[in-house]
Amino acid sequence: MGSPSEQLSSDDILTLLQCRYPKDQYSVGQMLIDPSGSFRPDLDVPEGEYQPALMDGPIARIEKPLLVPTQSGEQEGQVDQVVFAEGLVQFKGKWFLYFGQADSTLGVATADVQPWGEGNQQ
Repeated sequence: MGSPSEQLSSDDILTLLQCRYPKDQYSVGQMLIDPSGSFRPDLDVPEGEYQPALMDGPIARIEKPLLVPTQSGEQEGQVDQVVFAEGLVQFKGKWFLYFGQADSTLGVATADVQPWGEGNQQ
């Protein structure tokens, strides 16, 4: 499972991962993890023995993939019906998600950067 990450704040990391959805199709999903442990309940654990990002699980994840194989280059290749994240870059007000297509070629998906503030937090 690939997991290139992009730092959203000092406390949260958005992780992109490959997911199998639906059956016989590999897509790109998202989950939010909290390496700081700020969402963690109070636990009596000795200092240095707790790894919240690994043990707490995700804070949130999307229910449907953000990228699915829809184009011919994603649907047919060495392995059919596959897209997988390779890297996420923010550049000049846009996000660039570089991804593999059917284990044969590379693609890029773009989106405008959205301001992060009170209106976007839920």
